[in-house]
Amino acid sequence: TPNNPPREPIQGNVSDPTGSPIYDTSAASPTTIDLNQGTVDTPNIYTYWIRAFKDGLNPSDIIKLTFRVYPEKAGTLEPTLNAGNHRGNQTLKLTLTPADPAAAIVYTVTRTADGSEPADPADPTQDITSTDSTAYTAAGIPLNAPAPLADDLPNIFIVKARAFAAGKVPSDILRIRYEIRAPKVEPVVIQDEPGDTFGRTLLKLSSPTPEVEIRYTLTDDGSEPADPVQGAAPGGSPIYDSTAPPSIKPDALNQLKTFRIKARAFKDGFLPSDVSPVESFPLKVTVNQVYAGGYHEDSSSAPSTLLLLLEDGSVWGVGDNRYGQLGNGPSSSSTVTTFTRVMEAADKPLTNAREVTGSWKFTAVLKNDGTVYTFGNNAYGQLGHGDTTSRSYAAKVNGQSGILSIAAGMDHLILVNQSGGAFAAGRNSQTETTGGVTTTTITGQLATDTGDKVNVSTRIRERSSFGAMKDRFGRPITNIHKAAAGAYHSLLLTRDGWVWASGENDEGQLGIGNDNNSDSLRRSGSSDGIGGLTDVKDVSGSVDNSLFVKTNGELWGAGSNVYGLLGMPRFITGIGRIYRRTSALKLGVYSSTTGELENAITDAAKLPRGNHIARLNFYIDTAGRIHASGSNLYDQFPHNANDILPNLTSPGLFTQASGIRDVKSLTTAAGGYAVFLMADGSLKASNRRGSSRWPFKNYLGAVLTGNGAVQEVNPLK
Repeated sequence: TPNNPPREPIQGNVSDPTGSPIYDTSAASPTTIDLNQGTVDTPNIYTYWIRAFKDGLNPSDIIKLTFRVYPEKAGTLEPTLNAGNHRGNQTLKLTLTPADPAAAIVYTVTRTADGSEPADPADPTQDITSTDSTAYTAAGIPLNAPAPLADDLPNIFIVKARAFAAGKVPSDILRIRYEIRAPKVEPVVIQDEPGDTFGRTLLKLSSPTPEVEIRYTLTDDGSEPADPVQGAAPGGSPIYDSTAPPSIKPDALNQLKTFRIKARAFKDGFLPSDVSPVESFPLKVTVNQVYAGGYHEDSSSAPSTLLLLLEDGSVWGVGDNRYGQLGNGPSSSSTVTTFTRVMEAADKPLTNAREVTGSWKFTAVLKNDGTVYTFGNNAYGQLGHGDTTSRSYAAKVNGQSGILSIAAGMDHLILVNQSGGAFAAGRNSQTETTGGVTTTTITGQLATDTGDKVNVSTRIRERSSFGAMKDRFGRPITNIHKAAAGAYHSLLLTRDGWVWASGENDEGQLGIGNDNNSDSLRRSGSSDGIGGLTDVKDVSGSVDNSLFVKTNGELWGAGSNVYGLLGMPRFITGIGRIYRRTSALKLGVYSSTTGELENAITDAAKLPRGNHIARLNFYIDTAGRIHASGSNLYDQFPHNANDILPNLTSPGLFTQASGIRDVKSLTTAAGGYAVFLMADGSLKASNRRGSSRWPFKNYLGAVLTGNGAVQEVNPLK
């Protein structure tokens, strides 16, 4: 019954007025009950009581249903702009769901421009001619921002909107509030990235807002910088230039310096950005390793390469770059006068480095993950890439992983892996020209042959991929944990203190008791691979020598004694001149009359990682002092004497460098130059007589005076 409660359903004759209507449940034509809509203001109310009957059963309970039927509603309005705070001019768009092209959307709006709350607008009505209601169009409702003001007051809008459609109930009223402020520049983002010059960090400033002017203030003493302001100098703060961003660096190596920066962005018609929170950049450049490569000859035409491995895993180089051994990419310059970073590609710096080594024309870097990268000259395949193509970017050596130690000879490279195996690539020979006749000799520093010395035709001169280093029975050596190399010979140190050697031996530098070259590994200190040196903790090779430091501090050596390289007298009464020693022997003060050892060296701690001075040998004692023997003809060694060290009047002992101690490591460059990494992280250097011959000139931040004087250098300058 429309709008009236029904009576309880009862059974009865169809013609009986007391009987209730029967619902037809047949599938073909079930009874339908229409519920017609009322008016917009008044619904039709339908109430139904329903009951089921069946012979022999009690009737079902009565189901009571009530329906209020209105006309269809015009829909629901939704804003496309979220309520709340916005900056800059906005446009409010409204959507009606479900969409109805015939519907009319009407809105009212109130606004204040002083930050106060506006009055609530009147409800929108269809009759817009006699009210403040406005017909909505597809252009939307403009919500304009105020002009930029220092106090940043908003325009506040309250908008009401409603949809109307013929024969439908109007939509619910949408009410939404907005605070529209003047546009404001987005905050400045401050980022740091490594610079392209040594030790420098670039500060990159940006704002998401385009076409802004960024001003910044920067302090280098850790103090709080002032807020940036616009204006001409000197009152205005510096303007950021993205083509020349500010760069920061410490004043000296291994010294912490903290920079702090604030920044703010400005744009016409916009409020300035908030001042960025102060960003601090504590910088410290720490050198972990120094390595000098270059020609071994003592000649003014022998430039050198100096490489610095930093604590952050980057590698930087300066000097000779004719073969790409600085790893900074293709360059028309044969000499690099400022430190440049080693790169894997034009946009990819080499990172995560743990050790660097190099030689005449090439460089190798060992990373912390056990991979090796090589670059420079590859005429003999010494880069280990399976070809003889030189490379000016650092390239990963494929097929070799888990590497623990690397060493470079003149034209060969040695790798030692975690399993204790040693592998070599590059040149396996030496070429000499005498009287216009060039002779190539198989020296055997790779030790990758089968060990068969009968079939000479099978012996290799070079190899471009790494092969296992073997003993004279063709067995790969194991238990190795460190490699070293001379010009044309190789040295391997085992975990239990043995030394194996192969290669050139014309001066007895292998220490195997003879002067025969060996293309297989032999125990130093023996001629047959049995016995020999034990308890060795460090090993180093130079051009014609090998030096060994034992765990008890003794220094042993083998090879040439020309210029007194072994710290022995060059002449012993009754014996004659001592040119070389082919068996490893304990070094110290030897009698010039009997040739007997009178006072052994017992304070040796470590050896240089590669010695490119043909006429000098070095070791570092337990106090970090440098000792040298050999020729000091050009005052390249820091000592008062400038002839043979030791000389005829002071025979026997390695001579201590004057005025230097607390040395952490030492590297020597071609022609007689030395760079010292000190225990405090600073660098010092000395050079031979005549500063014009210093291969790095003033690249280290100081012009060295020559004459062997040790000076502190600072490549950050």
